[in-house]
Amino acid sequence: MSHLPSVLAAQAVVTFPRAQTRKALESFFLDLLLTLFDISSVDEKLLGHIKLYGEGNSKTTIRANVTGRRESSRVEIRGSRPERYVKVWLNVITYKLDEEMLRKRFLTAFTDFVKRRHAKLPGLRVVHHHEHR
Repeated sequence: MSHLPSVLAAQAVVTFPRAQTRKALESFFLDLLLTLFDISSVDEKLLGHIKLYGEGNSKTTIRANVTGRRESSRVEIRGSRPERYVKVWLNVITYKLDEEMLRKRFLTAFTDFVKRRHAKLPGLRVVHHHEHR
């Protein structure tokens, strides 16, 4: 295991079957954040962080992050219009988890989560900017 962190960056558009209220968006992104926390942490501790930024088609902005423990998770939403499409940018940095394992877990967790919520994830793009050399 490298002493360097595992790093993952992703972009996608979350497409909901109908417009989501501010409260529904907050619930969706908090649950997503906690799902990603679970697959990125070791012994229920995240040595690193998960950051999410989203922008809705009606200009609602979403900022979410978690570090350390689940209880530290935060979601902030600015704007009050319902949103059907949200562009999402995610960054995950974690220690004690192999980067390839993080990538596989992330892809499975993110796509399964979105499907369970009856939404779609067109154009999901996962990028590695970090190389262990």
